Amino acid sequence: LDHFLDPSFPPTDTSIYDKETDPQYPLQQKPVWKRPHQFMRDPKLFDDGIDPNDINQGALGNCWFLASIASVAENPALIKRLFITKEYNEQGLYQLRICKNGEWLKVTVDDYIPCYNYGGPMFCRATGDELWVLLLEKAYAKIHGNYCQLRAGFVSHGMADLTGCPTRDHRFPKERHDYSEIEEYAEELWSKLDLADSKGWIMCAGTPGVDTFTEGGGPDDDHGIVAGHAYSVIQCKERDGIRLLNVRNPWGCLLYTSPSPR
Repeated sequence: LDHFLDPSFPPTDTSIYDKETDPQYPLQQKPVWKRPHQFMRDPKLFDDGIDPNDINQGALGNCWFLASIASVAENPALIKRLFITKEYNEQGLYQLRICKNGEWLKVTVDDYIPCYNYGGPMFCRATGDELWVLLLEKAYAKIHGNYCQLRAGFVSHGMADLTGCPTRDHRFPKERHDYSEIEEYAEELWSKLDLADSKGWIMCAGTPGVDTFTEGGGPDDDHGIVAGHAYSVIQCKERDGIRLLNVRNPWGCLLYTSPSPR
């Protein structure tokens, strides 16, 4: 049977970026579009269940969306319901549903994935030979016009689009010089985080500033928490007056192992 090719989101540069708003190609490398069997040994839609650690950010600054996926993946049923097509198919035709502006949209995509010339996916990557993360990113890019439209955003928007549920956004006051100026706000926020964690609610966190690492060649050895970056919040704990947030970085362990020469 013929392979499906989506004419409304084809495997060309028009699906990567908008040439009218970005006359110059905005990323470091141009992708080669490949089908799953060209970079996976045994491709599947889902393999060994759904796990938040399946998500690894690639060379695209869409951490806000991938952190949202990782948080939602804490409840695998919420990911499964996004896929109308439930199994891998050789025709490469998949349908998903995404809630945009309060309306559930049916999105059809093919399985041509932007890849490095001599390797695997250039953008988000799965830990194993499974496609669900790559196809979900592609469907979301299609809704927004192209992949580069996902380069900046808010985790609250990502979580709302993936779940169809309302989200609550908490921000620290911008004008502050030391902890004492926001201590009351921080105490209240910690109580809200603790409550949300106890109820199993989905949470993400983000830092202010501009992320210069994701598309800029990688972090230094001692980069710590990255500016302008998003994280999944796994749990919060307090002991002996010490409060800790356990967060997951969507970089995973594969972000800077580009298989192609630079």
